[in-house]
Amino acid sequence: MASQDSHAQDNIKQRILEYHMMLSVGCGTKDCPNVNCASSNGFITLSNLDALRKAIVLLQNQAPVCLTHAATSTIASDINDECDPTGVIALMLSNKDAVPPRLSEVFENVSTICEYFPSRDSSQMAANMFKAILADDIVGTVFSDVLLPAVERIRLELSDSSEPPSEKPILAAWILLQNDFFLDPTSHNVLKQLMIGLASTSVSTRQTLISWFASNSQEDMSRVVGIVQSYISVTWALGPRLSDLAHATKFLGIIYEANELSTSPLPYTEFHNDLINSELDYRQDFAMFVQRPNEFCFSRHAYILDAAFKSNLLQLDASLQMRTQFDEAAMRFMFQSSSQVPSPFLVLEVNRDNIVADTLLQLQGKNSNDFKKPLKVKFVNEEGVDEGGVQKEFFQLLMRQLFNPAYGMFVFDEDCQMFWFNKDSFESKLEFELIGIMLGLAIYNSVILDIRFPLVVYKKLLNHTVKFSDMKTFNPALHKGLVQLLQFDGDVESVFTRTFSIEYSLFGEVKNVELCPGGSSIALTNQNRQEYVDLFVDYTFNSSVATQFHAFQSGFEMVCGGFWLQAFRPEELDLSICGSPVLDFYALEAAAKYENYNRSSPVIVNFWKVVHELSEEEKRKFLSFCTGSDRVPINGLGNLKVPFIIARNGPDSDRLPTSHTCFNHLLLPEYSTLEKLRERLITAIQNSEGFGLM
Repeated sequence: MASQDSHAQDNIKQRILEYHMMLSVGCGTKDCPNVNCASSNGFITLSNLDALRKAIVLLQNQAPVCLTHAATSTIASDINDECDPTGVIALMLSNKDAVPPRLSEVFENVSTICEYFPSRDSSQMAANMFKAILADDIVGTVFSDVLLPAVERIRLELSDSSEPPSEKPILAAWILLQNDFFLDPTSHNVLKQLMIGLASTSVSTRQTLISWFASNSQEDMSRVVGIVQSYISVTWALGPRLSDLAHATKFLGIIYEANELSTSPLPYTEFHNDLINSELDYRQDFAMFVQRPNEFCFSRHAYILDAAFKSNLLQLDASLQMRTQFDEAAMRFMFQSSSQVPSPFLVLEVNRDNIVADTLLQLQGKNSNDFKKPLKVKFVNEEGVDEGGVQKEFFQLLMRQLFNPAYGMFVFDEDCQMFWFNKDSFESKLEFELIGIMLGLAIYNSVILDIRFPLVVYKKLLNHTVKFSDMKTFNPALHKGLVQLLQFDGDVESVFTRTFSIEYSLFGEVKNVELCPGGSSIALTNQNRQEYVDLFVDYTFNSSVATQFHAFQSGFEMVCGGFWLQAFRPEELDLSICGSPVLDFYALEAAAKYENYNRSSPVIVNFWKVVHELSEEEKRKFLSFCTGSDRVPINGLGNLKVPFIIARNGPDSDRLPTSHTCFNHLLLPEYSTLEKLRERLITAIQNSEGFGLM
């Protein structure tokens, strides 16, 4: 049985390799009719990692593969052998039989690797040499046997915790990780041994690795991340082996931490694994996290998980806490003669005309466990069961009032299209606390808020340190001015004529704020300008709005907090609260429901034709017109909490389409022609304005 499983896995590996070759190199047939072949007309070149991801999808779909592949030995001749200190490329072109012994010499041990590739700057040379070797199928087959002794030596040297590791085994490991050979599933045993050695080091050695890796180029870092991600994807596709996945995921974590320290980091999304996020059962992984604290699960390694997956974990954790509290309350009711029947919901009954005061009043006395219950909203003197639409309307009305500039709690920057705390707000801390609670409730109840905060708000919510660089997204013009101040070559004091104080106007009165004690009498000079910028940034982000933000954060942490919140990055917290700007209208079409129409109705066929032809800006306006927000839930338009419904609104007429944004409900007359539908729909969306939520 074991031999059959092994044979099946070998077949899968071979198929993945064939698909990868087809996508990367092609079959050599000019204008190949196979659209998945690199030799086909119009084929878009893929990176190695993207080709591997595509190969796994093609395997799952049993897609056809070209029977022959182009000879690739010519790749070696395209690489300048003067850039190869090992002489391997020259041997490949003159005496191929001498290549394996030469490779054995080069990769005999750590010292020989470092002799030929003496610094991190040698990594591109190594990558080119590996590429040339892999271009020849015959030479490439010996690679595993050649590299394994060096890998074992690297593991041995890094495992000695009696003294700090030298740079040599780290450099040797980094050089080997530039090898695209590791994208080939047949090489994964060697790669696994290397990752085990790197991921199983002592704490001090791990920190040394992180520091060393952080100084490498973005290109090198990207190549290594691609190799590790390909290993994880293929290992998962072959049938998850948790021990193998654990070592790779932990090593990916080392690279992730190094990337966080890098001066030119990769996008954090490069560390998300698409296959894991799409196929892993988050409920099972959560159960593993809770029930088996000493065993590997992906939930302990948040960098590999995307925002949607983390949001599912956060909501699952809230449900678990809520169920525990409800069970305890039910037991008290049964055995302690409690007069109050416990409710499984957080129920708010509010008056539309007094929504802020009513909400504040009803939330007083609630504890954090109440906030983790599913929210149900009822408007006073109105019928209706809250199946999502009433809740959505409640958020829409409440947030519209709280964020109204006339209310005075926030200021809106027209240039950046962002809200920020009003440092001179007269509102009580309770209102800011309420907004924090509402943001937390929005996450737990999968409501997308149509508000725009700068990223620094989410950094502060997660207790991350804010820096001068955050000013760039907060206020680009101000950031540019401060950079010019720091780089100014002339005499700062005579040209800028400033002190360590800030003046601004409030209701016609000039206010002066000192950035430090006695700041009004401290002149800004070349010598102290860095201190001035640091104090200015701290004042802007922290001290000027400390009262407002602390109340806001306090409210948020009443609802959200702990391990699962800290698993989010600031960017992901923004996505969870305010949604994604990425639009997929085909997913919206697939999930749409109809009233007195169906998918085949001529007006519906015309409708989707028009919608898919809209520009990006028009699609956002359409989304805002129908749902109240131009943002998308992190699970996508195919997973709206309140389904998108298109309802017949009478026969053909000149009336414009209308909508109920709280219920994602579009009312569409049965227009007689495509042209009329297009004109009426575009007119409707171009003349609507919305402040809403999804």
